[in-house]
Amino acid sequence: MQFSTSNYNFTAPDNYDISFTVLDEKTDYLKLKIHIDFKGKIVPEETAIRWEFPCTDVFSQWSPSGWSQHCLHPDWDPIRVKSRSASYVPIICHMSISGENRSTVYSSDVKTPMEIVSGIYEETANINYRLLLFTQPISAVSEYETELVIDNRRIAYEDAIRDAVKFWHYHGYNNAPVPEYARLPMYSTWYSWHQQLDTDTLLAELKEGKKYGMESVIIDDGWQTLDNSRGYQFCGDWEPTRISDMRGFVDAVHSIGMKYMMWFSVPYMGIYSEKYKEFKDMLLNGPDEQVGVLDPRFPEVRNYLISIYERAVTEWNVDGLKLDFIDSFALSEYSKKPCPEMDYESLEDGVCALLNEAKTRLIKLNPDIMIEFRQGYMGPIMCGIGNMIRVADCPADSLKNRIGSVSLRLTSGSTAVHSDMLMWHKEEKCEDAALQIINILFSVPQISVRLVGIPKSHAEMLRFYLSFWRENRECILDGKLRAKSPDANFSLVSTENDTTMIAVAYSENTLSISKVFEKLEFVNGSGNEYMIVNNSSDSYSAQITVYDCTGRIVSSEKGSVKNGLNGFVVPRSGILEILKI
Repeated sequence: MQFSTSNYNFTAPDNYDISFTVLDEKTDYLKLKIHIDFKGKIVPEETAIRWEFPCTDVFSQWSPSGWSQHCLHPDWDPIRVKSRSASYVPIICHMSISGENRSTVYSSDVKTPMEIVSGIYEETANINYRLLLFTQPISAVSEYETELVIDNRRIAYEDAIRDAVKFWHYHGYNNAPVPEYARLPMYSTWYSWHQQLDTDTLLAELKEGKKYGMESVIIDDGWQTLDNSRGYQFCGDWEPTRISDMRGFVDAVHSIGMKYMMWFSVPYMGIYSEKYKEFKDMLLNGPDEQVGVLDPRFPEVRNYLISIYERAVTEWNVDGLKLDFIDSFALSEYSKKPCPEMDYESLEDGVCALLNEAKTRLIKLNPDIMIEFRQGYMGPIMCGIGNMIRVADCPADSLKNRIGSVSLRLTSGSTAVHSDMLMWHKEEKCEDAALQIINILFSVPQISVRLVGIPKSHAEMLRFYLSFWRENRECILDGKLRAKSPDANFSLVSTENDTTMIAVAYSENTLSISKVFEKLEFVNGSGNEYMIVNNSSDSYSAQITVYDCTGRIVSSEKGSVKNGLNGFVVPRSGILEILKI
């Protein structure tokens, strides 16, 4: 079938009764309601809705799952933005070279498995779009409805994405409240210790971490097994095998003044676990795998998993849970068809039921419970359940950590966005080690380097930057975020409020300001030793201080920030601080 507005022609298949209703239309904006009547209760087949958009002044694209891939693709090898309840979110943004929005497309439905597909059609130089609905089986339904927005307003691409987040809030997807400790630096045991966990050694490490300003610890994989192979064949029983006196250890951590979080690989039931036999017929990937993936459509699975998390809070007094691998809940040929023992037909419904009930029961036990999810399962539904979203694993990869943390900030609203755990080589120059924290400055730092015995220069750098982060935390986490040039992996990023701007130069060393800030902090995350402030406002007097990466003052003098270009010498990984006088 065909449907046209003043600017678009939509094509949809004829196998279902599909109707379109224009809810809002301007020259550069369209909001459309799509309604499908299946003429009976059925499990829908994949359904494609198509339209085109002229590829004029379009230089690059951004999506939440694209990482560093910002090129335009041909329609025979298109960009695919996949989304479902526990995996990413349906939005894609095409923009000009200046970072101005040209076409941002998103859906109100963030639960149903779908894809937004786009590619350049060579014959016309148009962008061919497809909205693919029901890309995985869902429950039988008699009708379906979603709203599709095509936003072509010439506004900053960040603002177009922010409006999408507001749109999801309008449709009832609100962020979970964030406890204060979820917004403070944390220590993680994963990269620094992996599964080699020893309570005495860890307590000494955490006492050091507290001195640096780390307020919580995440005890990662290893507490539940004596196996060190880093696989998941022993997951499922969740007994404190390696940390036998778990409550005693938690109490010891609390006595240091730190909160305690612990890791669970939510879906995994390893073949060597005692519980495997009980659940081997309730697995999404079938009973013949070394690591089974539990099927949350079974009430027994949900009750078992939630009881484990309740035990951690009630018996061990933990303050938070790192709930991992939620995006591993996926259908296979074995599990596509539901069975009578399930109380949900749709996997998406089962996942949401598991996580919503877990959140409800855990909050009753501890209203300030911290729940960490990981990039991948990070859309509006997940942000309503978890209050921490961490960048996907990227050991020692500061660039990926930057891309991941900034992209999460764009889509996650008030949820506390955390870096992946920071690590670096002990022989790294401190200027290079500092890049790990500089590249995640706009997220909550998680640190995973061994602190006892850390080189002196590394210790000074880490102490300085965590102190700097905490001092500027309000602006960093709550200020308005600008992230230039996604095509250059965000060349310059800043946040600002009424009085303060915090900015980091990555591959672009010129910061443009159009107002006078009481405090301007400009961090040198580039490989150069100069920085430029382009002031289009009035000249003003200031105290200008330059720090190196360890906090040592390189220079400090009274001066002025003139209208126009102002150049400064700043060492690599150092900070230029301008305080208005």
